[in-house]
Amino acid sequence: MAMDPIFCDHIGNTTNQPNCCFPDRQNTPICLANFNNPNKKTFTEGCRNGNCLQDCQDKKLIFSSLVQEDPTEGNGAGPMRRYSTCANVPNLAHYLSQRILEPNISSKVSQYIPEVDNIEALKNVTATVTECLTVTCQRARDSNICYRQCSSVNLLINTTTPNMTGLNQCLHSLCTGGHSSLPYADADVVGIGVFASYIMQCMLVVILWLGYAGFRMRNGHKDTAATKRTCEEVPQRTPTPQQDLFEDAIVQFHKTQCYLSGTIQVASLTYGIFDTDMLVTFLLIPLATNGILPVVMTFVLLLAVNKASLDLTILTVACWILSSLIYWILYSHIIPINSQIKKDERKAFAYQQFVYKLSAIPQCGGYSGLAACPNGFMSDTNKTVSASNKLTFLTPIIWTFSTTFLLVSLVLRRKKWFRPKNLVSQDEVISANGGEESAAFLGDSETDPQKTVSAGADSDVGRVACRNGTNRTSSRKVEQMFSEFKIRPWKYLVYIIGTMGFLAGIGMQLSLLSVSTSLRMVDRKHWSFGQVVAFTIFAPPLFDYVYDVLETRMPKNFRTGQWFQKREVPDGASGGSGA
Repeated sequence: MAMDPIFCDHIGNTTNQPNCCFPDRQNTPICLANFNNPNKKTFTEGCRNGNCLQDCQDKKLIFSSLVQEDPTEGNGAGPMRRYSTCANVPNLAHYLSQRILEPNISSKVSQYIPEVDNIEALKNVTATVTECLTVTCQRARDSNICYRQCSSVNLLINTTTPNMTGLNQCLHSLCTGGHSSLPYADADVVGIGVFASYIMQCMLVVILWLGYAGFRMRNGHKDTAATKRTCEEVPQRTPTPQQDLFEDAIVQFHKTQCYLSGTIQVASLTYGIFDTDMLVTFLLIPLATNGILPVVMTFVLLLAVNKASLDLTILTVACWILSSLIYWILYSHIIPINSQIKKDERKAFAYQQFVYKLSAIPQCGGYSGLAACPNGFMSDTNKTVSASNKLTFLTPIIWTFSTTFLLVSLVLRRKKWFRPKNLVSQDEVISANGGEESAAFLGDSETDPQKTVSAGADSDVGRVACRNGTNRTSSRKVEQMFSEFKIRPWKYLVYIIGTMGFLAGIGMQLSLLSVSTSLRMVDRKHWSFGQVVAFTIFAPPLFDYVYDVLETRMPKNFRTGQWFQKREVPDGASGGSGA
């Protein structure tokens, strides 16, 4: 029967038998290097308090590291050295109590391990160095890579002695498993249903924005056609029922996304955002910006269709404040990494902290068992660096663009909700002049009554000019181009620039949302109850709009119920016919 080793070095570094010192070969290089070399810090760094039997029962002490607390500090070597030492403590204690060790080794070991064989302490040490690895494997997204190697049968010789070969195999399979060794991120934050709802939110905002442009283009085309048919009167425009329904859908969608984003930001305040945690940073920054750009652009759309009431404005500003607060708290954790760390390799290692946060479990003292990997945990650092670059460079652009648009919109519309009674709202003037609701796009919301009279006079002049043949088709086309913006070309230019910036921002936002998938933190097959609920969050306003549109296309008597009443058979009709 093979004897258990006295000490094994670099556990988890190979799939083969680890490099060990055995009782019958105590003069081998591995024995001399660890016990006779004064420069070798096997025990001084492995047992910081000088009592290995006591230190190695503390899970937090073994697996903790500076980099897991602060990504700008440390190099991750602490838990590697401590785990390698503590895994050998039970065998060292056994051989020390049995007087099997040679004097040069015994004198070194006895400084850190009591010669009394404390069975209870040895059980605790053995459980500490094995249970952490077993549970880490069980929580892995693909436990097949380590299930056999990390099973209790393979890791234990008995309750007081770990199997060094099993520990080596288990740790190696975990350390080289890549993303398969990691659990998925919190499904409540980036589950597949939640992730799909974020994508849907961005897509719906784009559809609404382009839909608004489509309605305006169609109305302008109809006006141009009417002008060509007759020049007796300038055509009066009124919103179609479909356009009214579309504008109501914008309002309902905006309320839904504000309530969703607002609750997400409130929940984020309790998610540890005040600590430097790259996992939380990677997860929540895209959600914070998703509560800024889509919300602001939908609000601008509400301004364009004159649906931005005071309550919706307050809701929008509150959502923006919450999202901005969360965003800047999280972004403040990135600034020290980019400013204090100059080397790209060290910077990538700092962002790699999310791996340890993702795999931290109570059985490892609240830290990650992967921190004990002898060469560091092997994962795709290129994707981590790419994700960090997105957070660093794209998010300030999104926030600045959205905030600028929101503030400019609020400043230009500042008097709408508090105008004096002697002023007539521009909305009322627009309604009286044919429903040109987009005339208020990014413009003042108050109009002097005298200006209203002038507007009517200008309309009369236009009719006279039309009758005299002075309005030509080419000039009419230019007028139609800018008619939606009060015949001010600069507003048309603002709309074009805003649209281009908005679409570019949505592209950036979708790229940010892809961070969780590029780092493979989302389980795409896990459609749980909560994920289905999250995915259908935008279904009510969408179905409501579809129903209203279908209802307008139904025959009038069918909508009012007359269709059913006409087909009712009067009482006694069947009896009369049979008489």
